Amino acid sequence: MSNVKEYMDHQALPKPKTVKMTNCRVAAFNEDRSVLIGLGNYQGEEFHNSAINGPEVCPCIHLDAGKVVYGCECNWYPVEDLPPEICEKFGIKVY
Repeated sequence: MSNVKEYMDHQALPKPKTVKMTNCRVAAFNEDRSVLIGLGNYQGEEFHNSAINGPEVCPCIHLDAGKVVYGCECNWYPVEDLPPEICEKFGIKVY
């Protein structure tokens, strides 16, 4: 497969229903999963007034770069659940 989007479309990753704990390392991707927005920590569920869905409670992710993104605005996955091919493509190190 030539790019990550094709891989992720072909090998759909389940969006986590629950994350093991807050501060779990996650990777946030754009809507079509072709761009890594950043790595960060899942901070639990928070109220967010999304421009897409309106007010709702959704996952809050504090990215390492200092930005906060919400699960309703991106595709996110625990780093430990990402396939090795995705980690290699985006330079994600799993410890």
